[in-house]
Amino acid sequence: MKNKFLKKRVAILVFGMFLCTVAFGQSVTKDFHQTSLSNVLKEIELQTGLSVVYETKDIDRNKPITQSFKNTPVEKVLTAVLDEKTNFTIREKMIMIYKKEVADQEKLKSGIYSGVVRDDNNEPVIGASVTIKGSKTGTVTDINGKFSIETVEGSTLAVSYIGYATKEVILKDKTDLQISLREDQKLLDEVVVIGYGTVRRGDLTGAISSVKGDDLPKTGNTTVAQMLKAQ
Repeated sequence: MKNKFLKKRVAILVFGMFLCTVAFGQSVTKDFHQTSLSNVLKEIELQTGLSVVYETKDIDRNKPITQSFKNTPVEKVLTAVLDEKTNFTIREKMIMIYKKEVADQEKLKSGIYSGVVRDDNNEPVIGASVTIKGSKTGTVTDINGKFSIETVEGSTLAVSYIGYATKEVILKDKTDLQISLREDQKLLDEVVVIGYGTVRRGDLTGAISSVKGDDLPKTGNTTVAQMLKAQ
């Protein structure tokens, strides 16, 4: 009976020593000076007894590390030496390092962004193009210059209209946007007004004739076509 009790105490003592060893092994004490990240990870393996697993494409193995650690928990060491685009998980006897996935649409703050587009005279711009830069998502302003578009926070809104400089707006938490477009004289010079709309000079495929208002009474023509033909 005494021997059994002694063996039990020894077993408890050994188990306790094992736990202390494991706990102690989860910390790192080392001064790193311009040490490559790969060598830092090797030192972590050496001091903790944990295996570090990662894909070479997920980290910059040559990244220089200059930091000092003294009995620092391995989690804090990893957080300090890895960049914000990298994550890690400690499971059993293994440290797994991996690249953070790009946040999906559900994780990003999405919603309906609305606003009004006006010109320099504070008049609504009708039919202005409103698109999400880098995507095919877009809309146009209505008769009051208003628009609404669904996207995620952080997207860039590109607003454009013939004769005006394109304006880009980075979408944040504000969903009621007031956008003002400024006339671009260079763009205006490229626009030609015709009988049924406006086109750019570069898009014209035929000849354009014009008649000044002062010259109209001087002609004996009765129709616009005849006046243009006379020119």
